[in-house]
Amino acid sequence: MTLSSDTIAVDSDTAPAADGCHAGEGVMRDAAQKAGKTAQLEQYDKDYPKGPHDQPQSMCPAFGSLRVGLRMRRTATILSGSACCVYGLTFTSHFYGAKRTVGYVPFDSESLVTGKLFEDIREAVHDIADPDQYDAVVVINLCVPTASGVPLDLLPTEINGVRIIGIDVPGFGVPTHAEAKDVLAGAMLRYARGEVQAGPVARPAVVETDVPTVAMVGEIFPVDAIAAAFAAFMARRNDVVLFSDAIEVLKQLCGTYRLVAITNGNANVFKTELGVFFELAIRADEVGIAKPDRGIFDLTWERLGCSATEVIHVGDSVESDVQGALNAGVTPVWYNPDGEPNLLGVNQVSSLTELPALLKNIRD
Repeated sequence: MTLSSDTIAVDSDTAPAADGCHAGEGVMRDAAQKAGKTAQLEQYDKDYPKGPHDQPQSMCPAFGSLRVGLRMRRTATILSGSACCVYGLTFTSHFYGAKRTVGYVPFDSESLVTGKLFEDIREAVHDIADPDQYDAVVVINLCVPTASGVPLDLLPTEINGVRIIGIDVPGFGVPTHAEAKDVLAGAMLRYARGEVQAGPVARPAVVETDVPTVAMVGEIFPVDAIAAAFAAFMARRNDVVLFSDAIEVLKQLCGTYRLVAITNGNANVFKTELGVFFELAIRADEVGIAKPDRGIFDLTWERLGCSATEVIHVGDSVESDVQGALNAGVTPVWYNPDGEPNLLGVNQVSSLTELPALLKNIRD
């Protein structure tokens, strides 16, 4: 089997025994540690200390995470684990009235060892990430994929505006359903907090004072409060502040030029009022490369089917935009409204309204 350059292969010496999740906690933990999961297991041990009533239920603890995911609106859930575990989890979920489809990525010994399982998970996530249906996709690794080191953290964080959240919920690391619920709820809230901290986002025109505070006490079922909070975070990220002349200038440019957005930020341009002007948007968190690395520029030209010499890059950051464009062999235009010293001697504008005339001069 030929592996692509971004295939994640698992050392056969670290893969769990052939009897998988029935191999026993000691065997599974040892395999997970060899596969690079030591830090995560230590954090689980710290967060969820085991006691005399550890794992009192017969059902896999991951059922707790599955219940949370299936109760969230506009959220798809994908399981990766042994077929017997997935069958039991989904059967019990439907018994509790979930009435939602659960995605399943099957595997065998070969796909574990070669890294094909990770490729299959990534393909499944891309297939299901439809922004018309979902705001988030939750991928849950059960015992065997976790012990094999399947790296859900290498999945894209977002696809077409749909958030991708991967968690490991192994029965040998998470004691009970309650803790498993906490694993997913915590992951989603960390994601939301990261979006807010990354900015920039606009302050809401109307401050909603009646938005409930999220408090987790005991078992949460259903989890509509968490879902509402997560949805509010996601909506705010695309409520960006526009320069006053941005729309008028884009109207002038879009009839003459192919417009593309290359951003290190987390806003989805196609979910803002600017989206109608752009043919393509390349986001650093989706492609895994950020400005000023020329790789993100090269990827853009590849997708556009043009060369760097045909492109003019406009941006306000000397380091990310101007230097990034120069690194990629692209003509830069610096948006410099504050009149800072132009140490690189590149084309610049102090107002966006100056841009159409400057671009015409450069092109001519």
